[in-house]
Amino acid sequence: MRNFKVAVYGREYAQDAQFDSNDVEIGEWRKLNLLRILLLYLLIMNMVGLIVMGVDKSKAKRHAWRIPEKTLFLVSLLGGSIGTWMGMYLFRHKTKHWYFLIGMPMICMLHIVIAVYVFYKLLSINCFD
Repeated sequence: MRNFKVAVYGREYAQDAQFDSNDVEIGEWRKLNLLRILLLYLLIMNMVGLIVMGVDKSKAKRHAWRIPEKTLFLVSLLGGSIGTWMGMYLFRHKTKHWYFLIGMPMICMLHIVIAVYVFYKLLSINCFD
C-alpha cells in the first residue's frame, strides 16, 4: 500500500491522522462561508430561473404581457442557467427557438466550468504527494 499524505488547506496530514475543526484556521472558515454563500446564491438564482420560465409560459397561454427574452437570458447568465434550462423543458417553453436550444446549454456548461474552478480554488484539496 502506497503511503500518502492528505493536504487540507495547505496543511499536510498523514494517511491515518485525525483532524477536527480546531485545525482549520480563520481564513479557511471564510473560504467555507464564501462557498456556502455562493451555493446559496446559485440555488436562489436557479429557482428564480425556473419560476421566470413558468411565469412567462403562463403569460404566453393567456396572451398577456410577456417577460422579454433578454431578461430570461440575463437570469440565466447571472447563475440561473440550470433553472431556466429545466424550465424550458418542464413547461415546454422556448424549446423551438434555436438561440434558446443552443444558448441555455452553452451558458450552463460555462457555469459548470466556472463552478468547478471556483470550488477547486476555494477548497484547494490535494491528496497526492
